[in-house]
Formats: sequence, structure tokens, C-alpha cells
Amino acid sequence: MWQAQPRRRHHAAEPGVKVYLDSQHTTNFTLQRSGWVPTTSNPHVFLEIWVSGNGNNDTNWKNADYDRLFQQALAAKKTRAI
Repeated sequence: MWQAQPRRRHHAAEPGVKVYLDSQHTTNFTLQRSGWVPTTSNPHVFLEIWVSGNGNNDTNWKNADYDRLFQQALAAKKTRAI
């Protein structure tokens, strides 16, 4: 339940699956619930969600610096922890 003002209650609408997915992919929402589960525990899987154009980035958030730094991190030589 979302309370915008005291004593005024707002209940989230439960759209059908097609409407939900369409609004998610077109970012036609003000507030949205969502979930995601990684397929591996590799940290880059958690970070790549926010890369521009990533299929799981349903917010369409974009940041050129983040994209560049993420790609640099992936390309960096793996070093042995001491």
C-alpha cells in the first residue's frame, strides 16, 4: 500500500501480464514493481543490468561514464589476489 498523504490510501493496480510487460518495456509508468534473479554469482552480472541497452535494464537508465567504466573493468587483466 502506498500512502501519499495521511489517511489517504492508494492501492496499486494489478494489470494483466501483457499490459504490465508492455508498460515495462516502453517505460510507461511512474512507479513499478519488478524482480530479477541472476544466473550466476559473478559480480559483473549484477552490474551489467545498468549498462545502456542491456535487455534487463527496463528502467532505460543510461550513463556513458558507467558504460565506459564497466567495459574497462571487464577488459582489465585478472590479477591474483594476495
